[in-house]
Amino acid sequence: ACKIYVDAYSKWLEVIHMKSTTSEATIKELRRIFATHGLPDTVVSDNGPQFTSRTFEIFLAEQGIRHALSAPAHPATNGQAEIMVKLTKGTLQRMGPGD
Repeated sequence: ACKIYVDAYSKWLEVIHMKSTTSEATIKELRRIFATHGLPDTVVSDNGPQFTSRTFEIFLAEQGIRHALSAPAHPATNGQAEIMVKLTKGTLQRMGPGD
C-alpha cells in the first residue's frame, strides 16, 4: 500500500510504499518526514483506523500537533489531499509494474 502525505503550504508530496498501515507504521513514517521537514502545526487525515487510534492521538499530542479529521463519507473536505491522491494514483497506473 502507498501512503500519500501532502504539505498544504508548499504542496510538497511524499509517496511512501508501506507494507503495513497500522498506527505504529504510520507514526514511524511521520517521524521520518518530521525529522526531514519539521513539525507541522496540524495534520489533516481521513478517518482510517490508523489515524483515529489512541496511539496516533497520543503521538500527535506529544509533538504538539493538532489533528483534524476530514468529514466521514465526504473526502472533498480534504480536497487538496484528495486531488494529490488521484493524480498520484493515475501516474503510478500509467507507469505500470517495473517502471
